[in-house]
Amino acid sequence: MVLLGLLTRYGPKHGYELRTLIEQQHLDYISDIQFGSIYAGLKRLTRDGLVEEVGRSRMGNRPDRVAFDVTELGRKELHRLLREAFVDPTQRERPLDLAVHFSGLLPLEEVAGLIRDRLAALESFEKLIKQAEGSTQHEHPGVRALIADISGHFLEVNRAERRWAQRVARRIDAGGYPTPGRTLDPDSPSGSEPS
Repeated sequence: MVLLGLLTRYGPKHGYELRTLIEQQHLDYISDIQFGSIYAGLKRLTRDGLVEEVGRSRMGNRPDRVAFDVTELGRKELHRLLREAFVDPTQRERPLDLAVHFSGLLPLEEVAGLIRDRLAALESFEKLIKQAEGSTQHEHPGVRALIADISGHFLEVNRAERRWAQRVARRIDAGGYPTPGRTLDPDSPSGSEPS
């Protein structure tokens, strides 16, 4: 969605220009795009007919810079992705939930420490979000509202994550998580060991 969106909004760009736009607009905060995978993503989109190579340029001894643009099929796919993202409440990639699912494979003290580390990281991330919003200025009030809405969503999700992590930390501290060699009482509402 990021690459298709940027190419649709700004026209033909090469990978470095896309990276610059991603950094300037803090899109790396709200997507899983990795800077090292931009060209691989562009190649995959080209293979799928969603973008096309529209030019090459060279500066000195450097390798060719390949410019890409979105195709009509790519625009249609972007619109489909946008519509789906607005209404689909599922969150397909949730590595944290997988980590919780398999947390019993780690010592309980380590899991507790990791949750505390997550709480600290979430607190730092909230500060980063506020800084990013403050540094992203635009003269148009509609664009400023859009930026505020994205930051507001991030802050609400971050705060919900912090509340969740605090509950998990309390549950771990109360002994309510399984660990290697320890069985929980399935009839106990708190999940604690049988007495």
